[in-house]
Amino acid sequence: MLADEVQRAARVGAGRLGSAFAIAISGAHSEAAEQRAPVDLNLEGWELASLTKPIVGTLAAALHLSGAIPLGTAVGDLVPDLRGEVRRATIGQLASHTSGLPRFGWSRDVPSPRKQPYERYVGADLEHVLESVALKRAGEFTYSNLGYLLLSHAFETAMDAPIFQLLDDHVGKHLGWEPCGWSDSATGVRWRRRRQRWIQPLAGPGGLQLSSADLRRWLIANVSPSSTGLREPIELAQAIYRAGRPATGLGWIHASATGVVQRGRTPTAAGCIAVDAARSRGVLVISNVGDRARTVPRLAQHLANHLPDPGEGSGAP
Repeated sequence: MLADEVQRAARVGAGRLGSAFAIAISGAHSEAAEQRAPVDLNLEGWELASLTKPIVGTLAAALHLSGAIPLGTAVGDLVPDLRGEVRRATIGQLASHTSGLPRFGWSRDVPSPRKQPYERYVGADLEHVLESVALKRAGEFTYSNLGYLLLSHAFETAMDAPIFQLLDDHVGKHLGWEPCGWSDSATGVRWRRRRQRWIQPLAGPGGLQLSSADLRRWLIANVSPSSTGLREPIELAQAIYRAGRPATGLGWIHASATGVVQRGRTPTAAGCIAVDAARSRGVLVISNVGDRARTVPRLAQHLANHLPDPGEGSGAP
């Protein structure tokens, strides 16, 4: 049973449970289970870690389709104070991990804290670090949290609004989400709404928190894009933006067996989402037990392998 699998994903140690959430959808069939540790009973949102990226990628698609920020726009045109080689990277390249930026980026003035690599970043710090960062293998896949930091910074600068507000306005309102929240640290579970134009800690790369109900809405929207007001942005985000091995969409990585996938991990959370919209199937698993980075994708794969074919079962997603 799914509930048993979720308890297994939430297990901390002998007799102790953390918290975990899973949902599996195939056509009209939907199953969800949730395990809450006593300490987390008042938790307002699940920490998404890098499962944030497909949501930011869908924002990029929505801004492109509206004409506000085309995917071919050079980031230097959106962030006037940005200097260096990185100015020529495009929004589409940042969203598809093909800008040539490395996974991380530090400088002597903005060192990397051990547990939270982005907590000291504000816009000016990010711009300073990027001055000396070379673009290596631009056009090829290099998974880059740094690229997603710059992506969210560019959106905030160009649209003159915090990234969480942009997500609320261009993504969340179409799905009936509660207002977006951001984790204030990689190890925290607090819900924060900071209204200054700062790079939110882990914002673009992985700082979003959503409730169980909103995670369910997000998965349903990706499994059945035509059922939402976000059909075109979701389909564009899932489509192959850059062919290769792996092929990438906007915030998504393509996997031949499961459609598009994204995994996430922080010291205290792990998650995995896999969507095959062509077959109307999808799974999402999150655990707040940080050492479950292997357990969570394994559970997601198990659920994907055992979903009934669309049309079997009953109930509506």
